[in-house]
Amino acid sequence: MRNVMPCLAAALTVLAAGWSTVAKAQDNPFKDVPTDHWAYEAVTDLQQHGILIGYPDGFFAGKRALTRYEFAVGVDRLLHHMRLVPGPAGAQGPAGPEGPAGPAGPSGLTPHELHEITRLTHAFRGDLARLGVNVHRIDARLARLTARVNALQARIDGLPKIKADLFVGMASSLSRHSFYDYSGAFHPGASSLTNSVNVLHDLHLNISMRFKDGAYVAVEPVISNYLSYTDNGKTDLGGIPAANPASAEKELATLYKAYFAAPVLGGHLVIGRFGEKLTPLTYYRPNHEAYFNLPWYQNFEWIQDGLKFTRKFGSATTQVFAGSFQTVTTTGTANYLNQPAVGALYGPRALGPAKVEGSAARGAILATQVMGLNVAFPIGKVLDLGLTALDLGGNTAITPTTPFNNVVVYGLNFKLHHIGPVGISGEVAKSVAQQSLSNGAAGLSNNDNNAFWLNAAYKTHGTNVNVGYKYIDPRFQSAGTWDKLGNWFSPTNIQGPYANVSFKLFHKLGISLGGKYYSGARNRVYGPGLGFTMGSSIGDATAGFTYAINKKVELLANYEGVFYNLAGSVSATEVRSHPVEQYLTLGANLNLAGNTSLGIAYQIISNSGDAGFGTSGSNANMLTSQVHVTF
Repeated sequence: MRNVMPCLAAALTVLAAGWSTVAKAQDNPFKDVPTDHWAYEAVTDLQQHGILIGYPDGFFAGKRALTRYEFAVGVDRLLHHMRLVPGPAGAQGPAGPEGPAGPAGPSGLTPHELHEITRLTHAFRGDLARLGVNVHRIDARLARLTARVNALQARIDGLPKIKADLFVGMASSLSRHSFYDYSGAFHPGASSLTNSVNVLHDLHLNISMRFKDGAYVAVEPVISNYLSYTDNGKTDLGGIPAANPASAEKELATLYKAYFAAPVLGGHLVIGRFGEKLTPLTYYRPNHEAYFNLPWYQNFEWIQDGLKFTRKFGSATTQVFAGSFQTVTTTGTANYLNQPAVGALYGPRALGPAKVEGSAARGAILATQVMGLNVAFPIGKVLDLGLTALDLGGNTAITPTTPFNNVVVYGLNFKLHHIGPVGISGEVAKSVAQQSLSNGAAGLSNNDNNAFWLNAAYKTHGTNVNVGYKYIDPRFQSAGTWDKLGNWFSPTNIQGPYANVSFKLFHKLGISLGGKYYSGARNRVYGPGLGFTMGSSIGDATAGFTYAINKKVELLANYEGVFYNLAGSVSATEVRSHPVEQYLTLGANLNLAGNTSLGIAYQIISNSGDAGFGTSGSNANMLTSQVHVTF
């Protein structure tokens, strides 16, 4: 009888699965379970349903292991609560008038929950029999209930599923002079936070339906003015200048995704408009929005019209895909949803206001189509390897002198299986600009278009540590995204170490700290105020704090400082300069309901010593708010 369960906490989920309505506690039933304990609601529910009643002294003793007998008594009470065990029959009396309907039987149970209850009944059948339970009758009733639940689940699985996400956001700025915000977007001067208010919305539907043979259809229609607002209407979701910059906050509609998927030839085929991502250095769509959180757009997936086929050959998983970006449009005039800019011609991106626009000012092409191959395979039980090859072609040159029409990207990534709490991963890639798939671009060297990163992670309960090293050549530019320094996205011609750590001092306070130190990877000088070179360096420091007041309210504070040391050859002043960008953000997240959240943030921006970028210093304030509803 002393064969114990591991601990009471492990049994709470299974025992609480027997009902679909949750009782709300009025008073704390146990002296040793404080109201802010993570298991308080579960313990209270179990007590109110009469399944676990505690000890005569008023204590719950949650750290004490249950004996087998005590657990069997809990299972017996659970079966009675679910009315799987009939009560004792009373003496038969005269028939009376028809009474009100009785309480409903078990409902809202999933097949998994029924399986757990059946497993517990079988595991304690001897103990339950000694308590006077007819286990054979219980088995029969559970079998019938399982069959009913499985039949209902099958019918539900065959119905279309509809999910919707609604985003509503507001942003306003305050600054004496014009400035560039944390996303790199331009703002004119505003004397009041009420003078420049952007009101945004995005309604994103997800409609899917599965068929018996494993095929399914998914459609994601969108109605939004957020799509035209991205970077104040200057860029699409990929960060490239939009065809109609004057369309900021214009109402747009599009099919974000619309595809059919089915098992074919031993693999999986997807046809239509779908999302795809591979690795940070090869095929990751950048997220150029630093203020609003829209996870359906910020998952690094490029959207293309085409097809994708995935199949395993032995232990290797092979994926091939091809698609077009030009057909992925919205209702805006020639407004593409996303297009990668690839193949930087002149080297590093400008460090001035155009830096967030990437190579738009430096020379590249906009890819109109993509073909890709990715092979992932394990080496024993120690290492996972991935090989990637991409061809991104297009005839839209960002500058008229671009001497190439497509860019080929090669990549190799690896991940060592965790050795205890330690994990090691890395990636190396090369982007090659070409006149065609078989002819290289005349006059362009292929020795300064490489990139790699190496990362070591240490993870224990409540603590995460990452340290690593990055190297990005001046002419490397793929359809990936790999870093952010202030409002400089995917910087090039940098090399150096980085480190960050996040931990919790206690269950309510979380802290994160980070640092980077990058210097120029190669000597590339393109005139005052342009580029980055050896002899220049960047230091980046971050700190973040979160404090959970309760389950409804979380406070946050974040800081980032970017400290440049520019050599005279690339400084706008033609002498060594030290521009500084600083961002301090204070905010709060509120869980208004189970499906609704509200976020509010106030950011103070300080750019000093900007003469090194060819602009004057600026100070500004940004106020943002956002509401998310899922239904």
